[in-house]
Amino acid sequence: MHTTNERPTTGHTPVEGARIPGREPARVGAAAPAPGGVGRALLLPIAATGVLMAAYQLVRPYGDVAGGTGTLDAIASPWWLVAHIAALFGLAAFALAAVRLADVDGSRTARAARVAALAGAALVLPAYGVEAFGLHLVGQYGEGSPIALAIFHGSRENVTGLVFLAGGLLGIAVAGVLAAIAFRRRTGSWTMWPVAIAMALVMPAFLLPPAGRMAFGMLTLVAAAIAVFGLVRTASASAPVASHS
Repeated sequence: MHTTNERPTTGHTPVEGARIPGREPARVGAAAPAPGGVGRALLLPIAATGVLMAAYQLVRPYGDVAGGTGTLDAIASPWWLVAHIAALFGLAAFALAAVRLADVDGSRTARAARVAALAGAALVLPAYGVEAFGLHLVGQYGEGSPIALAIFHGSRENVTGLVFLAGGLLGIAVAGVLAAIAFRRRTGSWTMWPVAIAMALVMPAFLLPPAGRMAFGMLTLVAAAIAVFGLVRTASASAPVASHS
Protein backbone atom coordinates (compact mmCIF):
# COMPACT_ATOMS: atom_id res chain seq x y z
CA MET A 1 0.00 0.00 0.00
CA HIS A 2 1.34 3.41 -0.97
CA THR A 3 0.73 6.62 0.90
CA THR A 4 1.01 10.08 -0.59
CA ASN A 5 1.93 13.40 0.98
CA GLU A 6 -0.71 15.27 -0.96
CA ARG A 7 -2.93 17.49 1.17
CA PRO A 8 -6.65 17.22 0.74
CA THR A 9 -8.16 20.01 -1.29
CA THR A 10 -11.37 21.76 -0.55
CA GLY A 11 -12.27 22.26 -4.18
CA HIS A 12 -11.51 26.00 -4.08
CA THR A 13 -8.51 27.66 -5.64
CA PRO A 14 -7.11 30.92 -4.34
CA VAL A 15 -8.31 33.92 -6.26
CA GLU A 16 -5.68 36.44 -7.22
CA GLY A 17 -6.11 39.66 -5.26
CA ALA A 18 -8.30 37.98 -2.61
CA ARG A 19 -7.91 39.22 0.93
CA ILE A 20 -5.78 36.96 3.09
CA PRO A 21 -6.42 37.13 6.83
CA GLY A 22 -3.72 39.11 8.61
CA ARG A 23 -2.50 40.88 5.46
CA GLU A 24 -3.59 44.21 3.98
CA PRO A 25 -4.77 44.02 0.38
CA ALA A 26 -2.70 45.76 -2.25
CA ARG A 27 -3.92 49.23 -3.16
CA VAL A 28 -4.95 49.56 -6.74
CA GLY A 29 -3.24 52.48 -8.47
CA ALA A 30 -1.02 53.26 -5.48
CA ALA A 31 2.20 53.31 -7.49
CA ALA A 32 4.60 56.11 -6.66
CA PRO A 33 4.59 58.97 -9.15
CA ALA A 34 7.55 59.24 -11.51
CA PRO A 35 10.14 61.85 -10.47
CA GLY A 36 9.66 63.55 -13.84
CA GLY A 37 6.02 64.26 -13.04
CA VAL A 38 7.01 65.83 -9.75
CA GLY A 39 9.59 68.02 -11.49
CA ARG A 40 7.17 69.24 -14.14
CA ALA A 41 4.52 70.06 -11.52
CA LEU A 42 6.87 72.38 -9.61
CA LEU A 43 8.70 74.02 -12.50
CA LEU A 44 6.52 77.07 -13.20
CA PRO A 45 5.56 77.91 -9.58
CA ILE A 46 9.19 77.83 -8.44
CA ALA A 47 10.37 79.93 -11.40
CA ALA A 48 7.64 82.48 -10.65
CA THR A 49 8.60 82.51 -6.98
CA GLY A 50 12.20 83.41 -7.72
CA VAL A 51 11.41 86.18 -10.21
CA LEU A 52 8.64 87.78 -8.15
CA MET A 53 10.38 87.66 -4.77
CA ALA A 54 13.53 89.12 -6.30
CA ALA A 55 11.48 91.90 -7.92
CA TYR A 56 9.90 92.63 -4.53
CA GLN A 57 13.26 93.29 -2.89
CA LEU A 58 14.86 95.07 -5.86
CA VAL A 59 12.20 97.58 -6.94
CA ARG A 60 10.74 98.35 -3.51
CA PRO A 61 11.39 101.96 -2.37
CA TYR A 62 13.25 102.01 0.95
CA GLY A 63 12.48 105.55 2.03
CA ASP A 64 10.44 104.20 4.94
CA VAL A 65 13.62 102.83 6.50
CA ALA A 66 15.00 106.33 7.15
CA GLY A 67 11.65 107.57 8.46
CA GLY A 68 10.27 111.09 8.32
CA THR A 69 8.78 112.46 5.12
CA GLY A 70 10.75 109.90 3.14
CA THR A 71 8.35 107.32 4.48
CA LEU A 72 5.33 108.89 2.83
CA ASP A 73 7.25 109.42 -0.41
CA ALA A 74 8.17 105.73 -0.44
CA ILE A 75 4.71 104.34 0.18
CA ALA A 76 3.16 106.81 -2.26
CA SER A 77 5.46 105.64 -5.05
CA PRO A 78 3.94 103.37 -7.71
CA TRP A 79 6.98 101.13 -7.24
CA TRP A 80 5.82 100.44 -3.68
CA LEU A 81 2.58 99.06 -5.13
CA VAL A 82 4.41 97.07 -7.83
CA ALA A 83 6.87 95.58 -5.35
CA HIS A 84 4.28 94.46 -2.84
CA ILE A 85 2.00 93.00 -5.52
CA ALA A 86 5.05 91.04 -6.71
CA ALA A 87 5.49 89.77 -3.15
CA LEU A 88 1.82 88.78 -2.98
CA PHE A 89 2.08 86.69 -6.13
CA GLY A 90 5.52 85.35 -5.21
CA LEU A 91 4.30 83.98 -1.89
CA ALA A 92 1.18 82.59 -3.55
CA ALA A 93 3.33 80.90 -6.22
CA PHE A 94 5.46 79.21 -3.56
CA ALA A 95 2.33 78.01 -1.75
CA LEU A 96 1.05 76.69 -5.09
CA ALA A 97 4.28 74.72 -5.51
CA ALA A 98 3.65 72.97 -2.18
CA VAL A 99 0.05 72.24 -3.17
CA ARG A 100 1.09 70.79 -6.54
CA LEU A 101 3.77 68.67 -4.89
CA ALA A 102 1.14 67.13 -2.61
CA ASP A 103 -1.12 66.53 -5.61
CA VAL A 104 1.49 64.46 -7.47
CA ASP A 105 3.36 62.96 -4.52
CA GLY A 106 0.76 62.25 -1.84
CA SER A 107 3.22 61.41 0.92
CA ARG A 108 2.52 62.52 4.47
CA THR A 109 5.35 65.04 4.31
CA ALA A 110 4.04 66.54 1.07
CA ARG A 111 0.51 66.74 2.47
CA ALA A 112 1.82 68.46 5.60
CA ALA A 113 3.66 70.95 3.35
CA ARG A 114 0.38 71.68 1.56
CA VAL A 115 -1.43 72.38 4.83
CA ALA A 116 1.36 74.65 6.07
CA ALA A 117 1.48 76.50 2.73
CA LEU A 118 -2.25 77.10 2.60
CA ALA A 119 -2.36 78.25 6.22
CA GLY A 120 0.65 80.50 5.67
CA ALA A 121 -0.81 82.04 2.53
CA ALA A 122 -4.17 82.63 4.22
CA LEU A 123 -2.41 84.60 6.97
CA VAL A 124 0.30 86.48 5.10
CA LEU A 125 -1.59 87.62 2.01
CA PRO A 126 -3.98 89.95 3.91
CA ALA A 127 -1.00 91.48 5.72
CA TYR A 128 0.78 92.16 2.44
CA GLY A 129 -2.48 93.46 1.00
CA VAL A 130 -2.56 96.16 3.67
CA GLU A 131 1.05 97.05 2.84
CA ALA A 132 0.40 97.12 -0.89
CA PHE A 133 -2.92 98.96 -1.07
CA GLY A 134 -3.73 100.52 2.29
CA LEU A 135 -0.38 102.15 2.99
CA HIS A 136 -0.04 103.19 -0.63
CA LEU A 137 -3.27 105.20 -0.34
CA VAL A 138 -2.08 106.71 2.95
CA GLY A 139 1.07 107.90 1.21
CA GLN A 140 -0.83 109.30 -1.76
CA TYR A 141 -3.32 111.32 0.25
CA GLY A 142 -1.29 112.00 3.38
CA GLU A 143 0.79 114.79 1.78
CA GLY A 144 3.30 114.91 4.61
CA SER A 145 0.63 114.96 7.31
CA PRO A 146 1.69 113.80 10.81
CA ILE A 147 -1.58 111.87 10.92
CA ALA A 148 -0.53 109.91 7.83
CA LEU A 149 2.78 109.06 9.50
CA ALA A 150 0.92 107.97 12.62
CA ILE A 151 -1.28 105.68 10.53
CA PHE A 152 1.81 104.18 8.89
CA HIS A 153 3.55 103.44 12.17
CA GLY A 154 0.32 102.27 13.78
CA SER A 155 -0.20 99.71 11.02
CA ARG A 156 3.35 98.45 11.45
CA GLU A 157 2.94 98.11 15.22
CA ASN A 158 -0.55 96.59 15.16
CA VAL A 159 -0.44 93.31 17.07
CA THR A 160 -3.04 91.55 14.91
CA GLY A 161 -1.22 92.53 11.75
CA LEU A 162 2.10 91.35 13.15
CA VAL A 163 0.57 88.01 14.12
CA PHE A 164 -0.83 87.54 10.64
CA LEU A 165 2.46 88.50 9.00
CA ALA A 166 4.73 86.46 11.27
CA GLY A 167 2.39 83.46 11.36
CA GLY A 168 1.97 83.49 7.60
CA LEU A 169 5.68 83.72 6.83
CA LEU A 170 6.35 80.99 9.39
CA GLY A 171 3.81 78.76 7.64
CA ILE A 172 5.49 79.44 4.30
CA ALA A 173 8.88 78.62 5.82
CA VAL A 174 7.65 75.32 7.27
CA ALA A 175 6.00 74.46 3.96
CA GLY A 176 9.26 75.05 2.12
CA VAL A 177 11.26 72.80 4.41
CA LEU A 178 8.68 70.01 4.28
CA ALA A 179 8.40 70.30 0.50
CA ALA A 180 12.18 70.06 0.13
CA ILE A 181 12.20 66.94 2.32
CA ALA A 182 9.39 65.34 0.33
CA PHE A 183 11.04 66.21 -2.98
CA ARG A 184 14.36 64.75 -1.80
CA ARG A 185 12.70 61.52 -0.74
CA ARG A 186 10.83 61.20 -4.02
CA THR A 187 13.57 62.14 -6.48
CA GLY A 188 16.84 61.87 -4.56
CA SER A 189 17.64 65.48 -5.51
CA TRP A 190 18.66 68.30 -3.16
CA THR A 191 17.83 71.07 -5.65
CA MET A 192 14.74 72.28 -3.78
CA TRP A 193 16.68 73.05 -0.63
CA PRO A 194 18.22 76.43 -1.65
CA VAL A 195 14.86 78.01 -2.53
CA ALA A 196 13.26 76.47 0.56
CA ILE A 197 15.93 78.04 2.76
CA ALA A 198 15.57 81.38 0.95
CA MET A 199 11.81 81.42 1.59
CA ALA A 200 12.39 80.49 5.22
CA LEU A 201 14.59 83.59 5.57
CA VAL A 202 12.10 86.12 4.18
CA MET A 203 11.05 87.25 7.65
CA PRO A 204 14.59 87.57 9.10
CA ALA A 205 15.56 89.53 5.99
CA PHE A 206 13.32 92.37 7.21
CA LEU A 207 16.09 93.22 9.66
CA LEU A 208 18.65 93.82 6.91
CA PRO A 209 19.50 97.27 5.56
CA PRO A 210 18.25 98.11 2.05
CA ALA A 211 21.43 96.89 0.34
CA GLY A 212 21.23 93.63 2.27
CA ARG A 213 17.60 93.11 1.30
CA MET A 214 18.37 93.72 -2.35
CA ALA A 215 21.23 91.23 -2.15
CA PHE A 216 18.86 88.77 -0.50
CA GLY A 217 16.45 89.22 -3.41
CA MET A 218 19.19 88.30 -5.86
CA LEU A 219 20.12 85.26 -3.76
CA THR A 220 16.48 84.17 -3.80
CA LEU A 221 16.51 84.42 -7.59
CA VAL A 222 19.70 82.34 -7.77
CA ALA A 223 18.23 79.75 -5.41
CA ALA A 224 15.10 79.47 -7.56
CA ALA A 225 17.26 79.18 -10.69
CA ILE A 226 19.15 76.28 -9.09
CA ALA A 227 15.83 74.62 -8.28
CA VAL A 228 14.49 75.20 -11.80
CA PHE A 229 17.64 73.71 -13.33
CA GLY A 230 17.28 70.64 -11.11
CA LEU A 231 13.57 70.34 -11.87
CA VAL A 232 14.24 70.46 -15.61
CA ARG A 233 16.85 67.73 -15.26
CA THR A 234 14.51 65.63 -13.15
CA ALA A 235 11.69 66.04 -15.66
CA SER A 236 13.85 65.33 -18.72
CA ALA A 237 15.56 62.33 -17.12
CA SER A 238 12.20 60.62 -16.64
CA ALA A 239 10.74 61.62 -20.00
CA PRO A 240 9.97 58.70 -22.34
CA VAL A 241 12.43 58.26 -25.19
CA ALA A 242 10.75 57.95 -28.60
CA SER A 243 11.75 54.86 -30.56
CA HIS A 244 12.34 54.94 -34.32
CA SER A 245 11.62 51.97 -36.54
